[in-house]
This record gives sequence, C-alpha cells and structure tokens, in this order.
Amino acid sequence: MGRASVLVVEDDALLGEAVLFDLASAGYRVVGLARSADEALALFEEHTPDLVLMDIQIQGVDDGVVAAARIQALCDVPIIYLTSISDEATLGRAKRAGAHGYLLKPVNRHDLRTAIEVALHKHEHEVARARREHWIRTTLRSIGDAVVATDTAGRISLMNGRAEALTGVGEAEALGKQLREVLRLLDGQGAPLAVDLGAPSQEPPPAARLSPGIDVEYSVSPILDERGKALGSVVVVRDVTERRALEARVAMAERLAAIGTMTAGMAHEINNPLAVVVGNAAFIAEELAAAESNATDERLRAVRDAAGDTLRAAERVRQIVHDLKKFARAEPLAREPTRVEDALEVALRLTQHHLRHKARVEREYASCPVVDGSEGLLAQVFTNLLVNAADAIPDGHASEHVVRVACGTDARGWAVVEVQDSGAGIPEANLPKVFQPFFTTKDVGEG
Repeated sequence: MGRASVLVVEDDALLGEAVLFDLASAGYRVVGLARSADEALALFEEHTPDLVLMDIQIQGVDDGVVAAARIQALCDVPIIYLTSISDEATLGRAKRAGAHGYLLKPVNRHDLRTAIEVALHKHEHEVARARREHWIRTTLRSIGDAVVATDTAGRISLMNGRAEALTGVGEAEALGKQLREVLRLLDGQGAPLAVDLGAPSQEPPPAARLSPGIDVEYSVSPILDERGKALGSVVVVRDVTERRALEARVAMAERLAAIGTMTAGMAHEINNPLAVVVGNAAFIAEELAAAESNATDERLRAVRDAAGDTLRAAERVRQIVHDLKKFARAEPLAREPTRVEDALEVALRLTQHHLRHKARVEREYASCPVVDGSEGLLAQVFTNLLVNAADAIPDGHASEHVVRVACGTDARGWAVVEVQDSGAGIPEANLPKVFQPFFTTKDVGEG
C-alpha cells in the first residue's frame, strides 16, 4: 500500500523545508507547503491530501485552528498541529477543533512519523465507526417499530423516526432524558408502567398502552460490548392497535360463523316438527270448514277460526325459519336473477323485533330491476344496514323515529337501495372512514 499524501502548513520557511525533507525520507508524498490559511485551503482543494500538518501560528488573519476548521468543513481529514507554544489555552483550542495529534517544534523525525501513523490509523477507525453508525441509524429509521436506545443509566441516546411519531417527542429533544420521561407506557388499568431495562426479553412481549387508544407490545434487550460489558439497552415498541382490533373482529366473525351454523341446525330441527304443525293445522281447518257447512254451532266456527290463526302463525314461523336458513347458509358466490325487494323483505323480517322498539318502518318500493346476485348475501348486507340504522336511534319514543327503506332505478338503469334513519347521523370526521375494512365506532363485540 502506498504512503499517505500530506499537506504542510508552516510559515517558517526553514522549519517547513525540514519537515518536507523528513516526510519525503519517511516515504510520504508531500502535496505542498502553505504559509497562510488561504494558501492551505487552495492546496487542499486542489490535492485533497490524506493528512494535514498544521502550524497553529501562521500568516494572515486566520490562525491554524481556524484554517483547520475551514478545511474540515470541506472534508473529514486528520490534522496534526505543530507549534512552539505549549500553553493550556492553545492546547484546549486544538483539542476542541478535533486534533488527531499535537507536536512541539522542533519536530523529531521519529515522533513525526509516529504521530502521522497514529493519526491515520485513528482516523480510519473513526471513519469506519461513523459509517457503521450511519448504516445502523439508516436501518433503524427504516424499521416500522419504534426503537429507543439508552445508556446504562436509562438516559436516551438514540430514537428512530417511528419512536418520535409514537411518543410525539423528537430525537433532539429526547437525547439525555430518562426513558420514562419520553416513553410513557400504561398498564391495563391505565397506571404508569415502568420498563425494567435490566429484565430479559419476554415471549410473548408484554402488552401495554402508550396513550389512550394506542395498544403496544415492547421488548428490552441489553447492548453489550465485545467483552460482554453492558453499554445500555434497546427498547423496541410495536403498535398493535390495528392488529388487536382485527383479532377481535376475527374472533367475532368466528363466533358469528358458529352462530350461523347453529342457526342452520336449529332451523332444520324446528322445520321438522313445524311441518307436522302446519299439516295438522291445515287438515283441521279443512275439516272444520266442511263440518261447518252442515252445522250452525258457533263454537265450531270459533274452533275453525282458531285453527286458521294457528295455520297462519305456523306459516309465519316457517317463513322465518326459511329466512334464517338462507341467511346462515355458507353458500358460494353463485349469482342468479334476484329481486331486490325480496332480499329487503327477508332482511326486514329478520330485524323486525330489533326495529319495532326503535322506530317505525316505511317502505318506498319503486320499479326496481332484477339484479344478477345472491338473495341470501344481499339479505345479509341489508340486515347489517338495518341493524346499524336501529343502533343509531336511541331507545324509547319509537313512534317519533323512522327507518326508511327504499329501492328504485337510477338514470343508468341500475338498482338503488337506500336505508335512512332519523338517528344522530355519522360525524363528519368519520365520513372518510366508512368504507375502511373493520372501521366501527361501536365497542368491541357490538359489531
């Protein structure tokens, strides 16, 4: 590997030539000798050397420390200061400027070479570390989970963008603060939850709330050096609000599927004895009608009327059973010509008990085209709309509220169905969300 290139900034001509000779003897490539800050900057921009030997006291307005700062603003390069001054103030300025070495004049050739090699090696490691840190920060900022790193005292040393978004605190503001001041977790009862930075990660991750409405899971891992010494901890926080809501709705869907299966089975079981009731009621009604033609007994006529009422009630139960079986059946998406009015009537019969306690129902059926669809699936959609309409109306005063069900044809010849209620309506802020999957304003378990 070739020797490094060096720029020398020294306003003492004899000393400068001596340094150049020593550098050349050691195998370094000298790109130039500057006597002022402006000359140093021009030579640096032209050659971009690997290292700068900088005299602190040089010609011009700017001294060597200011010149070094101007150079490092252009490029990160190691700088070794040369000076005959050894006072603490000058040394402090050089240190704050990021010096990689400090040599007193006159410079010993061996010390010069040693200082250059140490500075180059140190700078190489600093560049590699900076690249690793940049790579790690870029990686952390691309992670969808919130990541917060702390030192051994629990003070925040790093936050990614997701952590800033979840906590509402920027990284610059959070640095140096205690974790509990920024990451304010709550337990299931809403009490503050302290994160134990010394505890190992748990499976499954502990659940918590970051603020009302934000469910999270978090894990804690130690940050160790190559010898296993603790340097701090990293806390990873995942927003699981949507996942929890989805899990709750999946569980509800599974329960509804089970209820649907049970309903279909119950409908089948009810249908068998109901067929006997309907058949016998029809037989009794026919026989009584025949007997009545030859009798004048008012009691016989009363029995005939009761049998007729029984038959009509049984037919109504049979219709309800039919609707339930159609509603609960897990049928494939087979489409067939379907009357929208029939699907609406199925939904109205299924929800009539729920609706009668909330509002009166008004039907407005205009000419509506036959659609290519499934009566059962349409009935499910209309049932959901009717239940939501009923739920939007407060209990009591059913006579003062109305649920309007209408169907008709639009200008394109398409079937149009409207379900309108006299409830509170949808808040304007929720209107953009009404077609989002699983969006609801109801409590979990209520739909």
